[in-house]
Amino acid sequence: MGRFRAHIRRARRTLHEHLSVPALYFAWPLRDGVKPIHVRVHDKFGSVGDLKGTNFHYAEIEENSPRIIMMRSEVDNPSRGMVISIGATEAYRIDHVLPPDDITVTVKVSRLHSSEMVGMPTPYEDGSLPLFLTITAFLPAIGA
Repeated sequence: MGRFRAHIRRARRTLHEHLSVPALYFAWPLRDGVKPIHVRVHDKFGSVGDLKGTNFHYAEIEENSPRIIMMRSEVDNPSRGMVISIGATEAYRIDHVLPPDDITVTVKVSRLHSSEMVGMPTPYEDGSLPLFLTITAFLPAIGA
């Protein structure tokens, strides 16, 4: 079982490396600094409220239930209320943290409105981070 689990972990890391996008993880308004991470966003639209077995669409509405998958090596215990910023027009607030799944953790999130994102830090389009964020992310590691 150990070798099989190691293969699965390696495949999941490779999948995450190829499909993830750079993001920032922080409390808003800023209190404890910003942590650079990589995430995979899954937007799932579904029809809810319809009567099963019918095709009449009585009370059907479309609902979006986005989830974000993160590596536990980057964020082991994500917290409710924290923000994940992906770009100037895309940021999410963590609503619910699902149980960890080996090397990943999935969180249910709600997308923030543009008015809530004013002044939020964002990663650059090329995946790099602003210099001040890169420095502040490593200050605790050097004892500052």
